[in-house]
Amino acid sequence: MTSHFTVDRGWVGELPYTTIVVELDEGPRLVGAMRATEGDDLSLGMPVRIVGETKQDDFVFFWVEPQNAPTT
Repeated sequence: MTSHFTVDRGWVGELPYTTIVVELDEGPRLVGAMRATEGDDLSLGMPVRIVGETKQDDFVFFWVEPQNAPTT
């Protein structure tokens, strides 16, 4: 699902993004987001990496990037 709208003004600069669920090699699943410009070619099972971005002192958001994308 790609979001083009948010009710939280803190996320306006991040729009649009695609909500994504990643199953880690260890088994657990993680919910994060992929920036829409990177998420145009999504496919099931594609290798990805997780990048944490600190939004506040006590909150880290997880961005998902294709494994072959340039490091941000």
